[in-house]
Order: sequence, then structure tokens, then C-alpha cells
Amino acid sequence: MPAIPKSILALDRDLPADLFGPRRIASTSELDRRFFPEERIPLLLPRSAALSYRLRSAGAELDAHGFFVRKGQRIDFEILDEVLPFAARQTITPVLGDLIPATSWGSNLHNLLTRSSWEELRRRTFLKTGFRCETCGIDRNLECHELWEYHEPLPDYLARHACGIQRLIRLMALCADCHETHHLGLAEQRGRGPIAFGRIAAYNRWTDSDLERYRAFLIDRYERRCQCTWLLDVSCVVPAPLVISKKWQFEKDGFLSATTKTGPSQTLILGSAWRRDGIFHPPVSPLSACLADPPAIGTEWKYIARHALGGAQAYCTGEPVSVVY
Repeated sequence: MPAIPKSILALDRDLPADLFGPRRIASTSELDRRFFPEERIPLLLPRSAALSYRLRSAGAELDAHGFFVRKGQRIDFEILDEVLPFAARQTITPVLGDLIPATSWGSNLHNLLTRSSWEELRRRTFLKTGFRCETCGIDRNLECHELWEYHEPLPDYLARHACGIQRLIRLMALCADCHETHHLGLAEQRGRGPIAFGRIAAYNRWTDSDLERYRAFLIDRYERRCQCTWLLDVSCVVPAPLVISKKWQFEKDGFLSATTKTGPSQTLILGSAWRRDGIFHPPVSPLSACLADPPAIGTEWKYIARHALGGAQAYCTGEPVSVVY
């Protein structure tokens, strides 16, 4: 493999530490009533799960509506942390809702996959939380959110038209209202911006001044990220192959392109095998994509490796990348 610079990409290099530092409550009585208006706080457990002695001793109960703890009751947050909705945890690290870069609009699994393939991923995601929202715990109006992180080309490489890597972290079960806080640009278009921003401030335990700083931070980041093309690393989606909708055309340079609700879209899939119109495409990892002579990959990848994946090279070496969290 050729020598590869190790400071090409950065992950959230400008995240304000004080804004995204941990926030802690002492008891469940401090929880925001907009999320938990009743005396019970639901737990994210499938109905088929057992109420173990460990959960029971931590304060969990089970009735016909599912697992829960009582608000105001003393509970063992440490034991229950993984099954409490995000907004009910004792210590949280604020969630980063995002303005999706315009250059990435339409490039997501929901748009890429056939309906049946996407529905199967949704079902598996909802099963893990007992068909409840991961943020607030309600069991209505569930939607499947794709949680991405963006590895941006540093300025010198951005000027050379390097691509960024949009890496899928996982799929999340969210109610419609909590899902909206992860698509703030869309919420603004629908006239629901203040509602979405108010909700994200509530579950992140932010003050009004925190929220204003967050708005400014988002706009600056959005404008910067709109300057490059994004490649999708979906290696965390283990069930493969992914089945791609026929509306996406496979281009000679290896990219997929389509016209979606948001306009023309172009992307490239890394990290998972996929199939379109009966034709199987083997998985291509970021590592394979930037090799001088990619094994078992069509010649179109040589063009991509030379011209498109400048930003992916550090990401895929497995070596430390200049990242500030």
C-alpha cells in the first residue's frame, strides 16, 4: 500500500466541549414532564424479556403495558442505564441533532433500499427497544432513524475535491417528534423549527443560551459540509446483501445516482454487499477502496481511488486520524 497521510479526515473537530459535556440529574423527580407526564417511566425492553432479580432490585416493575419504573422512586441508575430512555438517564452526553449536508440529501438507506429491505431493518430496530422510542419511551408513531457521523476532509484536502465519509453508526427507534430533532432543516421547512429545537434543548438539558450557541454551531457546520461529496460507509449493517431500489442507477465510475424527493443524488456504498436488479456487488471496505490495485473490484474503482477517495485514505488505514471530540 502506498504511503498515506494520517491527517486527512476529522470527526466533529469543532465540537464545543462545554456545550456537549455530560449533564446529570440526582433523581427521576427532576425529569422533564413533556417526556414523562405520568408517574411511570417506560423501559426499553421487549415484552418477551424476563423481569430478572437484578432489574427488580434496581426498581423495575412489569405490568400489562410493559416494563417501567416509577417517577420519584429511588432507582439504581447504573443498572438501568441501558434500558432507560435517553431523556430519563441520570447522566447524558447531549445528542447532536444535525442539519444534513445538501450534498448528502437523499443518500441514505431509506432512499437506497427497496421497501421490503428497509422494512426488515426497521422491524429489527424496533424489536430491540420493545417498540418504544429510544429518547422518550413512548410506543406510538415510531420511525427508524439513521444515525450518521461525518468524517470531513480537512481544508487542504477539501480544496483537492476529496470526499468525506458518512459513516452509519446504527439505526434508532424514535417517535416522530424525537425523530424531527435529528432533521432540523426539514423541521424548519415544515414550520416546526421552534418545536424541534425546544424538544432537543429539553432532552439535552440545555439552557436558552446553550440552544442559541447550538444554532450558530449547526449553521457553520452545515455550510462547511456542503462543500464536498459524501460516501456512505454502512459496514455496521450486518444483514447483507442490501437490496437497492431500481431507481438508483449504477454509474461506470462506481457511484449510484438517482433523483429523489430532494433532487439529484449521488453516492457510493462502502462496507456492505448489495444487490440491484438481481446483480450482486461484493462488499467494498474503505480499506479496499483506496488500494492501488483493489482486489476483486472493477476497473472503475481505480478512478475512484485516485480522484474521489482522497479523504477516505486516512479513515481506512486503521491508523489514528486527527480527530477532536
